[in-house]
Amino acid sequence: MMLPSRLFSSVLSKLNTSWYRVIDSTRYLTSSKGVDTAETISSTLDANNSSAVENDLSSTVMDTVNNKERIALPYSQKALETLKLDKYPYYVEREWWKDGNRMTFWSTWRMKRDVKRRYLLAELGPDRVRLKALKSNIILPELIRDECAKKLHNLPKGSCPNLVQHLCQFSGARRGKLNRFHLHRQIFRRLADHGQLCGVQRGVWFLNMAYIYAILAILPLMQESLCAELYFLASKQVEIPEPTATFLTKADVMQANKYMLGLTAETPLTWAIEGDVFRRPRALAVVSVINGKALSNLSPSGYVVSTDGEDFNHEELVNNKVFSDEGQEWILMQNAMLEGSQIASDAQNTLLGIQVKTKSEPLRQEIENLYKIAESISKSKVARTRNTPTIFIINVNGLPAAEQELSENGYKLAIDELENAIRHLISVLRNTYNDRVIAELITESKSEIKKRQKRQKNGPKSPSDRIMKLRKDLNVYQFTPTSYPATFGIFLIVSIALSLTVLFVAVGLWNMDPGKDSIIYRMVTTRMKKD
Repeated sequence: MMLPSRLFSSVLSKLNTSWYRVIDSTRYLTSSKGVDTAETISSTLDANNSSAVENDLSSTVMDTVNNKERIALPYSQKALETLKLDKYPYYVEREWWKDGNRMTFWSTWRMKRDVKRRYLLAELGPDRVRLKALKSNIILPELIRDECAKKLHNLPKGSCPNLVQHLCQFSGARRGKLNRFHLHRQIFRRLADHGQLCGVQRGVWFLNMAYIYAILAILPLMQESLCAELYFLASKQVEIPEPTATFLTKADVMQANKYMLGLTAETPLTWAIEGDVFRRPRALAVVSVINGKALSNLSPSGYVVSTDGEDFNHEELVNNKVFSDEGQEWILMQNAMLEGSQIASDAQNTLLGIQVKTKSEPLRQEIENLYKIAESISKSKVARTRNTPTIFIINVNGLPAAEQELSENGYKLAIDELENAIRHLISVLRNTYNDRVIAELITESKSEIKKRQKRQKNGPKSPSDRIMKLRKDLNVYQFTPTSYPATFGIFLIVSIALSLTVLFVAVGLWNMDPGKDSIIYRMVTTRMKKD
């Protein structure tokens, strides 16, 4: 029997304790001991000093005891203490799942072990992430990294995320291991959102920024060491684009020179040049200086030219067939030697009135040749009367040797004399051809020249020599037969087919279920006949 709800509600409304509030979804505890319940409720009412409520409750409880009815109380810790259900032998624990204690047995001992590991991981997971990040940070001192590795090693073994498993909380069945990456990712995101990374992420960001700045700083050095630069000393007849927006190759420079001289109508793809078709340049001077970046009076911006370790082949300009019948004038200075047409022979016979003070013999000879060329052009009548463009190809190779032979002051003096000779030559060309001249200065680095010389020295002279060298290095002394690919394919297909056939036969025999009429069945299941 239960206490009437109307009467019990009137009693509860007079109580001043919060644990006696009744709602529709509240679970109730019942007691079979009417006397103990009456004593407990009376003691509670004495503590609250409510005499009126005590009288009503006492009468109600007495009626309940006389009628042998049970009282219903809301589920709470107070009710457990009131009904003495928190002591032996009536023991009820509330919210047992918070501490992992169960009133029943574990399905398997792995479940309890996994719960302990989850608690350790929840407690020590952030520390493991921080220590592992500090241990792997190569920019930190070795002592700090060793200390972090030692602390990480001394952490409890159960805190490792590799040991945490997915287990069913009822049957203990395994559901596989947790993904360590996803678990660490969630921990890392939680630390990052609350600013608890202790500078690890900022250190990674700073390290990445340092790498980017280092690459940006190295790129100009690589550009200077691996690429040549092109400067226009005289280009009044044509309009050229900005140097910063153009990256050229050796082929582009050669194609642009041909187009400016009228040797071809095809324009370079990466270089837009504009000029008057009816007023073409009458002369083209290309001065190439090895280690020419040491020159001081260069323009601040030049065109970057990728040479790929190869020379500028200016023979196409000299040996062209467009003006071959008209007696084109040209001069080529290579290794301090002059060769060419009438102007070149006049330059060789010219007496130089300027004294060159450079003590390095190759460079001094090249500077003298520059003055001789300028003197022969200024006195030549052929240069003014020719309708074909005159081509000047000048290669200055003496600066690296002068840098090794001369002192610092002597090297600076040699550079100044070379610059004066180049400016004097360009000035004479502009005066002779009425500014209808294109003057180019190409500066190449020393490392690029060494790379080119090494390739020319070690490389074979012809494709046949290269093939013979490869055969000798690889010990190849006979040709491979032409039928080798077909033969290899036939043997390969036959081998694969044979292997698959043997495999299918073996699997079929292994999985064969012999029938009763089969010989194998008779041999296996033989039984003795009964008499």
